[in-house]
Parts: sequence; structure tokens; C-alpha cells
Amino acid sequence: GSDRSDSTLATVTFDLHKYQLQRNRGKTAMAKIWRALAALLTAFWVTPALADEVGSASENVVRIIAVTDGPYGMELGTGTGFAISPTRIVTNAHVVERVYNSTGRSGIGIVPFNTSKRIIARIVAYDPNKDLAVLEVDGARFTPLKLFGGTLKDGTNVVALGYPGNVDRLTDASVIEPQAAVRAGGNFSNMSEIRGVDVMLHTAQIAHGNSGGPLVDSCGRVLGVNTYVTENNQGDSSFGFAVSGSELRAFLKRNGQTFGVTESECVPPEVAEARKIAAAAKAEQDKTRADLNARAAQDQQRAAHLARLHDERDNRMAIAAMVLVMAALAGAYALIAGSKQDSENPKPWPARLGWGASALLAVGAMAAFLTRPSLSEPMPVSPYGTEAAAADAAVDASAAAMDAAPADKAMMK
Repeated sequence: GSDRSDSTLATVTFDLHKYQLQRNRGKTAMAKIWRALAALLTAFWVTPALADEVGSASENVVRIIAVTDGPYGMELGTGTGFAISPTRIVTNAHVVERVYNSTGRSGIGIVPFNTSKRIIARIVAYDPNKDLAVLEVDGARFTPLKLFGGTLKDGTNVVALGYPGNVDRLTDASVIEPQAAVRAGGNFSNMSEIRGVDVMLHTAQIAHGNSGGPLVDSCGRVLGVNTYVTENNQGDSSFGFAVSGSELRAFLKRNGQTFGVTESECVPPEVAEARKIAAAAKAEQDKTRADLNARAAQDQQRAAHLARLHDERDNRMAIAAMVLVMAALAGAYALIAGSKQDSENPKPWPARLGWGASALLAVGAMAAFLTRPSLSEPMPVSPYGTEAAAADAAVDASAAAMDAAPADKAMMK
């Protein structure tokens, strides 16, 4: 790797400033025309963030400046990197290749989007075969980007974050000045293999300078590392290639680098809002259905209660009528027994027994009639309360209705 002294890096940084000042001299009216043209082109070429998460991710994407001594003086190379931990940056191996192989004066500078503070870095992991490297940063901390470890569908929206050199040239931007990463949208096409490396083919517009930058989904999760782009000199459409997420994760594991990963579905804000509205509408629909079912359950309970009251009244009245008939028969017996009393048969007890039985039966008939239940008698309260029982019945009815409604099941998925 490259681990130079601070004084050497300070000298390199000073030379870099001299290089930039010389580059900025001699601006002409033509340069201003180019800047205006670049602004117009950028308006069409750079797509806005698909989600707030992409904007958050871009805040932890940095420009990488690799400086080495060449045969004709200082040589400058630029690329892109992104935070994988608070103090470590992932980039392409070819972005820092000259520094890694340099035996002379060299250094690596990091330019975040929000500070002009001088930040230096050193190589801690390097794999030219997979075209990946990890840099250790001194004097700054970042929020790590999360990697996506799930299966990506063809046609998924993707965003390339980075610092394309053609935009720098057209806008005459300084590579050492803090700038927001350029965002370019496209679609994931398919997976391929190039020189033994699994790569992702996509249509997000990238250029020299994007190397080492992340290819993210609309939730800002890293899908791969942009590494090169096809030329379109013959009028062919250009495509970008990114080292796949699986290659990146394997590289980080081999080098003992921890990282965050998720396999959850990416739900864009507009889709999440639509699902939220649909869920609220379904909840209201379920509540209305539950209320209707509760009312229906209460009506059923009321009807059953009234039917029971009618049955009990009919039973009591039937008993009262039967007992009253028995009382009449006992009275008739008493009359007959009393008419047979004479001097030869003076005992009155049969008649008295008949009258007593008739009186008791009459009282019993009256009691049965008077104790019949009233139709206005309230329903009995269950141990859990009438409303709770009705609610339980409503829930059961609602569940049965949902089981019988495939359309409702489809809405819930």
C-alpha cells in the first residue's frame, strides 16, 4: 500500500494547488460558453434523486485524488469512493493503482462534498483482479452506506453517484473544491462476467471519474461499484459496468472489513405513500365492516332473546292453563263430594280436600301466569359484556368474510 509521511503529503497537496491555479488561468469567453453549455447538458443528463435516501447516500460519496511523480512532473488521477465505515472508503483499485505501485513521492487526497479541509488517506486493502480497494481516512468521519444483499430484478431503477470528469471539464470545476456528487439514473440490465469478475450491466450514464463510485437503488443502498463504461464513438449506446455487490462483499470479508447489509425490499417514497393510503382505506373499510357485523350480531342476539321470551311466556301460560283446569276439576270433585253428604254420610273431609286442592291449584295457575317473562326484559349480560361478545362475533364474521374474499387477500399482499 501507500503510507507516506505527512510532510510529503503536504508537499503533494501544495503542488496540487499550484496545478489547479495554473489550470484556472487564462479563462476566455469560450470557457464561459462551455460552462453554459455544460449547465444545459447537465440539466438533461443528471437525473434527480429517486428518493431522499439517495441524497443521504450521496453525502457520503467522495472524490478521490491520486497524486504521483511522473517522468514529466506531477501526475494527477481522480475517481470516486464511498464510505463503508466511519473511517474507510471503498473505490476501484485502478483509481489508486499508481499510488500503490509508486516508489517515489505520492499521496491520496479525499474531497467530501461539504468541507474544504485537507483529508489524506492510505491504502489498506487492494485487489487489482477484482478492481477493488479500501482506503483508511485520517481526520474525517463518514456515515457508512448500507449494501444490498438481495436479488435484483432486471429493469430495476438504479442511480450512479460520482464525479464524472467530463462534467468537471465542461464546468471548469476545481477537483479540490467540495462539490455534491453527480447523480445519473438508469436501469439495471443484467449480470455478466468479465475477466473472472461478476459485473452488473446498467444504463446509468457514467464517465471517467465515476470509477469507484457506488451504483445504488432508489433507497440509497449499494448494489455495486462502477468501474468502466463502453465507448460510443461509433454511435452505439454506452453502457456502464459495476463490480457486483457479491464481489464487493466477498472482497470486504477477505480483508476483515465489517459492513452493513440488508435484503429487505426497497420501497420508493411514492410507493410507500400509496401503500399507506391503501392501508388506511382498508383499515377504514375493515372498521365499517366490523361495525356492520357487530350490529348484525347484536340484532341476532336480540332476535334470539325475544324468541326465548316468547317461548317462556307460552310455556308459562300453558302451565297456568293446565293447572287452572286441574283446579276446576278439583272444585268439581268438591261439589260432587259435598252433594253426597247426608245423615248417613256426615264426613265432610272429601269435599274439603277437593276445595283445598282446587284453591291451591288456582293459586299455582295464577302464579304461573303472573310470573311469565315480559317482552321488554333486557338481554342477560355475558361474563365479558354484551358489547365484547358482539365485537367477538363481529371479528369472527369479519375473518370469515375475508377468507371468502380473494380480492381482499390480494390487496393485503
